[in-house]
Amino acid sequence: MTDIYRGFSYEWPGPTPEQKLDDFTMCFLDTKIAVQIDPSSFSGAELQDRVVFVPFNEPEANMFGDGTWSYNKISWGSNPTDYFRTWDQAFALIQSKMPKA
Repeated sequence: MTDIYRGFSYEWPGPTPEQKLDDFTMCFLDTKIAVQIDPSSFSGAELQDRVVFVPFNEPEANMFGDGTWSYNKISWGSNPTDYFRTWDQAFALIQSKMPKA
């Protein structure tokens, strides 16, 4: 799902870790993911029963790793707090639009 975010998953906009997470929450979740999970995007209930959403993949190799494109240089493997927080936000949004997803 996150591949539609420009520069994502390796380049989050914002000069500080806090601003990068704020951009994700305000801009990405509320617009880009919300559009992807809009039930009207899927024709028929049978298709909705087969949709699988993957909000993030490969967190160690992107913004939640400790490499060049990490948003705070802390690996999610050693401190998963921010990874799980953003996962939970994305999951809650998905569930609010498509409870059976």
